[in-house]
Amino acid sequence: HWVFACAFSPDGTRVITASNDGTARVWNAENGTLLFVLECHTLSVRGCAFSPNGERIVTASGDGKARVWCAETGECQLIIEGEHTHWVSCCCFSHDGKYVLTSSFDKTARIWNVTDGTLINTL
Repeated sequence: HWVFACAFSPDGTRVITASNDGTARVWNAENGTLLFVLECHTLSVRGCAFSPNGERIVTASGDGKARVWCAETGECQLIIEGEHTHWVSCCCFSHDGKYVLTSSFDKTARIWNVTDGTLINTL
């Protein structure tokens, strides 16, 4: 599968990769062992990032959604949807981990509250 994006965890012990099969995978950075697979997106995962404290992961997908996951268990904690009208192509956390920033092929970037998915601003 194609890998569209990748990122290190803040402590450098894990790596996340985003794939065209609709999954993201979390790996042990030292030995390359697959730790778990994040499965819920219906189209390719285009972006991925760890939160600054390493406790969460955000993924961006061609299905128009971003998802926030627990970085330890792989449990989906939040689905961000309904505002982007095209693929979500990139994502990241704010420096304090309170917000997620997404960009899309709909020519917008959007800032979201990571607690409840509330749209804060459209750029």
